[in-house]
Amino acid sequence: MIYLVIYLVMSLLLVPTGAVGLELAAATASEHQPGRGQLCASEDPSPTELARQLAPLGETGRLALVALAGSSNPDEVLCGIAGLAALGDRRVISPLASALENPTLRPAAYKLARWAAYLAGGPEPDLGAAMLRVVEAVSDQETWDATGIDAIWLLGEVDHPAARDRLLTELRLPLSPEALDAVVHGLARQGDPRARTAIATLGVEAARAKSGNATPEQARRLGEVAFYQLALGPDALAEGLVTLGTMAARDQESAAAWAVQTLCARAVRRPAARAPIEAHQQALVGELDRLGISWQASKGPLGCGTR
Repeated sequence: MIYLVIYLVMSLLLVPTGAVGLELAAATASEHQPGRGQLCASEDPSPTELARQLAPLGETGRLALVALAGSSNPDEVLCGIAGLAALGDRRVISPLASALENPTLRPAAYKLARWAAYLAGGPEPDLGAAMLRVVEAVSDQETWDATGIDAIWLLGEVDHPAARDRLLTELRLPLSPEALDAVVHGLARQGDPRARTAIATLGVEAARAKSGNATPEQARRLGEVAFYQLALGPDALAEGLVTLGTMAARDQESAAAWAVQTLCARAVRRPAARAPIEAHQQALVGELDRLGISWQASKGPLGCGTR
């Protein structure tokens, strides 16, 4: 009898290491899982600000964001994708493409394209290939129409031939002035030489149309053309400097900063061509310094190669 009593007492003492113990462990673990309030911004912060908020949560926070991105709740999906994209986490690529393909999320397609553009601006050399499914998703006509200019900006950041080809196709189409300037900007980010003649013509036309001070539209067009020419390569540097000479000082500085930052990022993303890209960047900086044109402003998702 006494052995039976001892057995029952020991069984009760050992229960927490069994089923009840697992429940207690799960409850303890759940206390350390970040809640939606920590993961989902109530406002709409910039990706860099959102990354600063989320980075201290570590891998636990990232796993929670992955779970949200795969949710059936649209708000949770958008929260998870925003957080992962801000952190530069590649686990967002599949849910991001799925969200762009989802008609239910079409009203938020422009936001998805913006987050995708920030992610695509990352420094990894193979990131462009990884983003191909996102390029295909945003290229669907209904999604393209819903994202508008944000889709064009996205293509400018994806370092892949498919993105460059689509931008060239858009360049040949009748576009609004804003969309056309976005295409020129995207091709400048890509450094695609196939658009050189067409873009030079756009710059000449804008310069001829200018009478005195440029209108905001003319200034934007000249700025994007100058950016493309300055960032393209040594052969187009002289053309870019000529275009810069038609612009006001503030617009010159913006175009110059975009060109220098883009070359810096391109050298990181294309290591096989790093030496000539950096040589061109140094030559550009030398010319800008000679002309007294400031180029130090931070431009682009990378901030010159770093998150």
